[in-house]
Amino acid sequence: MVDGARFEYYGGHLLARNGAAPWRELARKNWLQHFEVRSGDVVLDVGAEVGTDTVLFDAMVGSSGRVLAIEAHPITFSRLLRTIQLSHCDRTIPVLAAIAAVSGPVFIEDGPDSLSSTISTGLSDLARHTVPGVPLDALCDEYGIRKISLLKMNIEGAEAPALQGMKKCLQNTRNVVIACHDFRADAGEGELYRTRDKVSSTLTSLGFELLPNRFNPAVDHVSARDHVFARRN
Repeated sequence: MVDGARFEYYGGHLLARNGAAPWRELARKNWLQHFEVRSGDVVLDVGAEVGTDTVLFDAMVGSSGRVLAIEAHPITFSRLLRTIQLSHCDRTIPVLAAIAAVSGPVFIEDGPDSLSSTISTGLSDLARHTVPGVPLDALCDEYGIRKISLLKMNIEGAEAPALQGMKKCLQNTRNVVIACHDFRADAGEGELYRTRDKVSSTLTSLGFELLPNRFNPAVDHVSARDHVFARRN
């Protein structure tokens, strides 16, 4: 796993203990509460960051499966590429893009770490990067992806508009986990992060059944509180 020295969020999880990697357990808890990735599956890792979850998905899909690892921040994407290389993720296709409702340039701000960079509102003094904004439907067409076993999305407040550009591929998706960030809105970081209700209603309107989130505030990081789990009926 490759990340900057100042990014400490996953530091404790990257240490192997007794032959087990705790970050794998965290990835399973965050995204696989209701679904097991199997050999031959196709997984879309939208907001792959430095590849913490990508490495697990790549191992699970086997030689006949595929992982599309999509990351919008150019610096984080460079670390994702190195993680994929060092971890021998041969089934993973890395893509530098911001998933959006329509095609066009998108500005990405530099957050304090690789997990907090977000689409720019133009209201802050943070450095910005221009990246291609692409609907997920267009990417699926480009890479010939027809059936999706799992769509994992973690894009820091941009979930609602992104869903508008993936209605076609969602018709062929079995399981969805979307990390919403209402906890950031509750902390005073801005109402743009309050998306859980909108995401839930959109998925329901598209024929998905919402599933319970087994978040336990006593042991789980608050970032998992607002994950939305759904399965196609």
